[in-house]
Amino acid sequence: MKGRLTRIMKGNLTRNVACLKRKPGKDIIVDAGPSLIQEFIQRGLADDYGVAVWPVILGRGNHHWCSMFKQQTLKLLSVKSLKNGELMLHYETVGQGMLEEEVLNVCWRV
Repeated sequence: MKGRLTRIMKGNLTRNVACLKRKPGKDIIVDAGPSLIQEFIQRGLADDYGVAVWPVILGRGNHHWCSMFKQQTLKLLSVKSLKNGELMLHYETVGQGMLEEEVLNVCWRV
């Protein structure tokens, strides 16, 4: 990402994010895999999310969201349709999610 400051951080995730948020600057962008993203959601560290949806149906593979124990309620801010059929969805966090047992009842595999 041209013109952006990149940092690789180790240690306490919550403390590191709080430290970054106190510093002057713009948005903190996290481009990560499912495990780290789940940690951000579980700890309530993200203010908004960008989600990419590809026009592909997979029969097998990892169901990354089903291992989460906290649902995060989101409000859709915008949708951008790309030429390849991909959708870029932009959400902000809203309120509290459901309890663990409620999430487990909602999470299923096809």
